[in-house]
Formats: sequence, structure tokens, C-alpha cells
Amino acid sequence: MWLSRWDDYLWNDIADFMNSINQAIRNRNEYPVFRMYENDDGLYLVAEVPGVKPEDINLELNDNVLTITVEKKPEEDENLTVLRSEREYGKFIRSFQLPFKVKEEDISAEYKYGILRITLPKAEEEKPKKIAIKSA
Repeated sequence: MWLSRWDDYLWNDIADFMNSINQAIRNRNEYPVFRMYENDDGLYLVAEVPGVKPEDINLELNDNVLTITVEKKPEEDENLTVLRSEREYGKFIRSFQLPFKVKEEDISAEYKYGILRITLPKAEEEKPKKIAIKSA
């Protein structure tokens, strides 16, 4: 009887460990998740980063590559003991090669309710030019 319970605990621990490895492999480059939009004015990125403070998010633009670094820190309560945690913590980095040059001085970012919105206006030389057609 006692050995049977010990086996159950052992196999549950092994299953939890294997699930965490599988999840880490599947999600290793997928956080934070992004959606990217483009129009004639620029590029817009929307990222889901719930549970993160704005000061734990860093944006850098270098050689037309936008890098987003997010650090998720676990909540700690001295009065509680964690029995199971399926949330991931740590430092996450995503980089995007931008498809065109942007006006660096006009880049803006806003964080509200766990959603990060980044606006990257196109440089003037990248915007489409209208060509007037003269009648003969």
C-alpha cells in the first residue's frame, strides 16, 4: 500500500517534469506573442504581456531590428507554499527585422491591461509616392 502511493507520487512527478519540458520546447520562441500590421504610414505591433510591469519591458531598435525584452517575475508570498505552477517566469527576448526604415524619433509604445502597442512610423523615403499623370 505505501509503496503503491510512493509509485503514484513518483510517476506524477515524472509526468509533470516531462510536460514542462514539452511545453518549454513548444513555446521557447513564442512569448510574448505578437501580431504585426502595416499600412502606408507605418508598422504596428501588438503584444500580449499579461502580468508584467511596464518597467520590466525593454524596447531597442538597432540596425533596423526591433528587440523586445520582457522579464516576468513570480509573485512571492511568504505565507503561501506553491504546490504547482504552470506559469513561466524569466527573461524573454524577441527580435524582428523591420521590412523598411522607420522614423526612430517618432516611435511610440503604450502598455495597458497587459497589451503592449508599438507604433513605428515609416521614414519619408519609404512611404509610397503618388505620381501625377499628365494628359497629352
